[in-house]
Amino acid sequence: MRKAGTLIVVIVALLAASHVYADDLQSLIGEKVDGVSPLMIDGNRAAKDVIVINGTSYLTVRVSGEMFGYDVDYEDGTVLLNKKQEPVSEIDAMRAITNQMLEEEIRRVEGLEKMYQGILDTVMQTPGGGVSDSHMALMQEYYTKISRVQMELSYLRGLRDVRKQSSLLP
Repeated sequence: MRKAGTLIVVIVALLAASHVYADDLQSLIGEKVDGVSPLMIDGNRAAKDVIVINGTSYLTVRVSGEMFGYDVDYEDGTVLLNKKQEPVSEIDAMRAITNQMLEEEIRRVEGLEKMYQGILDTVMQTPGGGVSDSHMALMQEYYTKISRVQMELSYLRGLRDVRKQSSLLP
């Protein structure tokens, strides 16, 4: 719901500023790019940076459209934005993931668990019985990784069980 509200605000702002923007755009032709700045969205860095011209930040239509869930095309001198088809419910999203995909992901995560456990077992077999600070830090890191992988496995296995028991899903 929050994304929809944000998208509506962005669209209204874009529509309100479109006339002014067209005038501004004409005045930018031949202007020098002042710099490039990273774009952060909800604490994550966007794939592309923004450019700065005359103190204003600009982002390409393709990058911004794709970030807001649009397919972006260019045809006959016109930029086309079409909303991507998204699952309308959690059940639709679960149907989009095939049983084969789910099993492959479970196997992948099980492999990670096995690998992390092997690394942890090796680190714990320190010669002389003593544990250095670096060994302790490494053990903590891999205990954390194993815990996360085990939680993910629990979720995936639970999802697999729900799918087997549910008449709503394949």
